[in-house]
Order: sequence, then C-alpha cells, then structure tokens
Amino acid sequence: MSTTPHIDALLASDARPRPAHAEYPGDHTLPLRPRSASPPPNLDADAETVAAGPEVAAGPRFTFADSSEFLAGDYRMEYLIQGVLAKLQPGVIGGPQKTLKTSLIVDAAVSIATATPFLGQFPVRKRNRVAICSGESGAFTLKETCLRVLEAKQIDAEELTGWLKWEFRLPTFSDAEIMTDFATGLAALEVDVVLVDPTYLALGEADAKSVFDMGRVLCHVSEHLVSRNITPLLVHHANRQLPAGEVMGLEHLSHAGFGEFARQWILLSRREKYTGDGTHALWANVGGSAGHGGIYALDVDEGKLAPDGSGKRHWNVTVQNLHDVRVNEVQARETAKTELATRKRAEERTKFLNAMDAECITKPAATKNKLKERTGFNSTKLGEVSLSLLEDEVIEEHKFDRETANSAKLPVVGFRRFRPTPGTPGQNLFECSPSVVPQVELEHPGQQSDELPPLGGQSDCPGVPEPAPDPVPRKKTKSQKRSGVQKRKAAAK
Repeated sequence: MSTTPHIDALLASDARPRPAHAEYPGDHTLPLRPRSASPPPNLDADAETVAAGPEVAAGPRFTFADSSEFLAGDYRMEYLIQGVLAKLQPGVIGGPQKTLKTSLIVDAAVSIATATPFLGQFPVRKRNRVAICSGESGAFTLKETCLRVLEAKQIDAEELTGWLKWEFRLPTFSDAEIMTDFATGLAALEVDVVLVDPTYLALGEADAKSVFDMGRVLCHVSEHLVSRNITPLLVHHANRQLPAGEVMGLEHLSHAGFGEFARQWILLSRREKYTGDGTHALWANVGGSAGHGGIYALDVDEGKLAPDGSGKRHWNVTVQNLHDVRVNEVQARETAKTELATRKRAEERTKFLNAMDAECITKPAATKNKLKERTGFNSTKLGEVSLSLLEDEVIEEHKFDRETANSAKLPVVGFRRFRPTPGTPGQNLFECSPSVVPQVELEHPGQQSDELPPLGGQSDCPGVPEPAPDPVPRKKTKSQKRSGVQKRKAAAK
C-alpha cells in the first residue's frame, strides 16, 4: 500500500540520482559560510525550495497518516552493525577521557565500509559509505589508527577507496546554513553514515546547561542529516570521571539534552585503571530504541612504543558479554579463595610441625597444651590441623609418661612424626626374593660358603642389616587391650 501523498513527495524529492562513485571536490573539504541568524529551512520542501530560502512556502507543515496506511507501511529496521548500530537512528558514542572513543569509531567506520565484523565480533551484513569528521585527533593519529585496524582485520587499504571519507573541519550544529552545506556535501558523496568527533566543538552557539536550547541545536542534526538518509553518530564526553569498574549510562553524558537525543549509543568506561602498558580493560554499554542492547567487556591491546619512539603498535580486541564476564569473575574469585585457603592451610601445618619438632627435642612427643603455647592456635584450630596431619600420616599420636613436679609419672598423649611399622607398605625397606639370592656351588658337601646368607635368625638378604627394633611400642588395639585386662583378672583370681 502506498504511503500518504506527503510522504510520497518527500521520498520522491530525496530520491536523488547517485553516480557510481563520487569523489571529493578539489580540496576535499566543505566550504563553511558565515553564521546566519535565520531559522532552519523548511525541510519538507525540495532541494530547490531550500536553496531559495525559508520564506518560500511549501504547503502544509503537518499531515497526519491514517492508521490503516501507517500500520501497513514497511518500516523494517536495517542495521549498520548487527546488534550495535541501526541505520537512520541518531547515535552517541560516549565515554570519559582516554577510553579509546576515537579508535573505536575508526574500527566502526572501517567495519561498516568493508562489511567486516566490528571489533572482530559483531557482524556487518552490507557495505555502507562512511565519513569521519575529526576536530581533535589530527591526521597522523587517525592514519596510524586506521592502518592498525586494517592490519588487524587483514584488509588492504585500497578496500576503503570510495567507501570511507575523512574531514578535519567540523560543522556547526547551531548554524542552519553550515548544516545545509554539510548535509548537501555528504549527500553528494553518497555517504550513509557520518561520525563527528568531538561533538562539543561542533555545537556552536548553544547553552550547554539548557535541555531546551541543546534540544533545538541537536534537532538540526536530525533534520539535516536523517532527512537525507544519513545516520549521524556523535562522539561525546562523559560529564565526570567515572570510577574504574562502573558501567557508563546515558546520565553520565556531558551537556544537557544528549541522553534525550540519542536513539542509540555505545558508552565506554574503564573496568580497571590504565597502567600505561598499552592494554585497556573497558566496559561497553550498547543499546538503542530499536531494541538491541547489551553490556560487553572489551580487552584492547594496542602495545606501546619504545621511549625513543621506535616500535610498532597494533589493535587486538577481545569481546565478552556480561554473562561470561560474571561467570569468569565468580570462577576467579572461587579460584583465589581456594588458593588462599590452600596457602593458609599449608602455613598452619608448617607452623604446627615446627612447634612439634621443637618440643620433641626434649620430649618424646608434643602435648596439645605445649602446641597451643607455641602456635597460638585455639583448641578448634589445633584439632583441625592435627587431624589433617594425622589423616595424611605426617604425624601420629604417642603415649608417654610425663614426670610431674613431685617426680610422679603421669601418662599423657602427644604428637610426633609418623613412624611406619617395619615392613609395612610405603616403608623403604629391602625385600628378598629367592630369585635374588645368589646361588654358590660348594666344593664339598655340607660346606658353608662365606658368600651364603648368614644363618641364625639374621637377615634373609645378603648384605642387608637386620632392621632395628622399634624403640617405641606400637599403640595397642581395643581387642588387645580387652585381652590384656581379661588376663590380669584371671591372674588375680
């Protein structure tokens, strides 16, 4: 179904024939005229009416489409960058100082112009012509940044010919004549997207604190550019230094009116303070009234030049969504917590063992009271540490008689280093096998050779001394204790 006659007229007036490839005029800049106090021209008129001046009538200013026509219209959204920037939606790219805003718009411009993923992550389905207007960075910085981005994307510079334009003078948003020249020049070059960096230098005469005055000035941007099928993206500063780690919102944009003006946005802030090593940890708050949005973690590695200026920088970017970042943060916290607990446990065990060894120099074993004095552990902590050492067979309990003040013997229990029973698994003892016993032939029957293993209850292995008996009696089991008690009772009877 056709739209209203008014909309048809607008579309017909804007359906300008475009050459296959439009180049810049001779000096590749747009002539800026003196400022005019006249109001913005009536943009409902065609190009000839606009050139003639605002006093030329162009019919009714307001027309109203019926719902049947409006709802039947085709208003599908086209994305410049999938999930990040929509076409013909005025946008703001904002952030505090030195958050790579200019570098990011160069990546966006190259991506849109060449249909390559933005930041290596977000798809670009179709090529669109782009213009960057920069009033701060300068030609050297922009060229160096662009070449780094091209290298990261593995794109030849010739791919940008006819698709990405550069301008180093800014328009003045408050001046209707300058904005007309600006928009007309972009339309002649078939530009679909224009990025203005920085916005505060392009505002002109406007009260930055007044949302009404700023709204009037920013409205010029939409009226002159969007009406010519050009998407304006304004690069702007934050109103204050955001603390590292905080995600930037529209409320943090400097000047009045920008939060209301922005139909879409990319807002940058630092996740961590910059340390000067050429790596940047950033938050990117992406969203728009078209319905797309998300919070992403950007890790940018630019490298850094040597003190003498030698070397080469690069442009390596990794992107994570907020969910993955939170999961990684939780895992990192759990890992750090586990490592801290492990380190603390090792320190406590070492402290326990040092105290026990010191006590065992003069005593058969270290009692709990002595260990508490030496370590400063309370009963609970001492129990936890001793239990872990007992389970790992690092220490063992040992009963011994402690001499009291009146020379009496008091049985007590303490801890000492673990002493495995001779011949038990894990002890480094020699074991004999018939296959390893040397076979020596005797010259006469019944003769014993010196090379044979010694007899009489000594070691079965040649050259292996008999293991010394354990000087400390092993702890009796409960069944052994019961058996001993029963024997003593029987003897008493």
